[in-house]
Amino acid sequence: MSLENELTQAALDKFKNKATLIQNSLNMKGYQILDLDVSSVNEQTMSPRPYMMAMAKSADMNAVDSSSDGYLKNGKEKIKARISARIALRAE
Repeated sequence: MSLENELTQAALDKFKNKATLIQNSLNMKGYQILDLDVSSVNEQTMSPRPYMMAMAKSADMNAVDSSSDGYLKNGKEKIKARISARIALRAE
């Protein structure tokens, strides 16, 4: 299972726990999911490095290698999962 799938599963588990908490706190018999939106965003970011900052200040910016391979080797990837839902509580 990929990290993104694991994160999505964890977010869905948190949603189920929260929905059950609301249901039990209000003494309802159950809940029904009316709307559910699951989204994940992958962002590749690059941590600033002191030598890169010094290069950025130099007059010749064309000397910096901006190939995507270098970007992936030196970068980090952020994975976010977001669950947005609306439930209806059932009294019976």
